[in-house]
Amino acid sequence: MIDRVRGTIRRRILLNYRVAPDVIQRLLPSGFEPKLVGGYAVAGVCLIRLEHQRPWWLPSGVGLSSENVAHRIAVTRRAGGTERESVYIPRRDSASRLQHWLGGRAFPGELGSAAFVVHDDGVSIDLSMRAADGLCVALRARDDDMLPRASVFASLEDASCFFRAGSLGYSATRQGRSLDAVYRQRADHAGHRARVAPIRAAANLRVASAGGGSRTSRALQPKGF
Repeated sequence: MIDRVRGTIRRRILLNYRVAPDVIQRLLPSGFEPKLVGGYAVAGVCLIRLEHQRPWWLPSGVGLSSENVAHRIAVTRRAGGTERESVYIPRRDSASRLQHWLGGRAFPGELGSAAFVVHDDGVSIDLSMRAADGLCVALRARDDDMLPRASVFASLEDASCFFRAGSLGYSATRQGRSLDAVYRQRADHAGHRARVAPIRAAANLRVASAGGGSRTSRALQPKGF
């Protein structure tokens, strides 16, 4: 299995929600606890466009590009007496059929299949996703530099610090007997700032907006909802 993959994060939006900790705890594997902010757990959807994805030894010109989505929960895990922050990922989907097939086989992280329609002009974005099993996400938003007044985060920088700690992700597998560990390391170490935008999504959780996310150091405001 390929242990290192390189690529470019062209766009990354985190749609985040505050959730009662006891609700989230029931969804987590043994050994994980929800990471809290303001007394709430934080769960959400990561909508990410990856480009030039390839094994680390290959040049960027032969890499793949794809739209992807990951459902994520901010967690902590205690191992060897040390508590480490990470992310639990109950499902991941990709528009790339090749990555769907390779995920969990050639590299860690199993991927479902999904279709995306995206219009992104760098200032506003209109995105919709439909997974093969019918799960849907739709988003319309525009850039801004303010968080909602009701956000659990005091500032964009607080939100950035909260999510920056989640570079290590544990992805669920179809067999359910193990987790695939995926570590994301940024080459440029640039800051990410974020804000939640309203979405339409099929989900089995009733949650409230947390007001945190990321889009290349800018925030997102609702557009048209």
